[in-house]
Amino acid sequence: HWEDKKEAYIRRRLNVGFTNEVARGPGVVREFFQKVMEGFLRDSRFFEFKPQLRTYWPHPDADLEFSRQGYRAIGVLMGKALGVEQVLFPACFPTLLYDRLLHFLGSPLAKQELGLEDLSQ
Repeated sequence: HWEDKKEAYIRRRLNVGFTNEVARGPGVVREFFQKVMEGFLRDSRFFEFKPQLRTYWPHPDADLEFSRQGYRAIGVLMGKALGVEQVLFPACFPTLLYDRLLHFLGSPLAKQELGLEDLSQ
């Protein structure tokens, strides 16, 4: 479980490889995170695409206990990708989500306080 992992363990760099492929390095790590995020976005239990906003939002009908663990896993993976591996994701989530990830990672770029305009996205 993600909750049991120490922060130092989560912040370690990944060594990723795919079955029957010899490639290693940053390109493979980027592909790994891309495939993982595509899987979470396709799983309708977590996210719902809002065409008018062109972003994915947490699914309003998600099972709370299942979702809590899943969203935590997604947050850890995104934080690891952005903060440790320096892998960028397409802007498919609300800006507020990215800001909260930056805040969690201790970035000076994160907003310290949120306003109504942040929530109205």
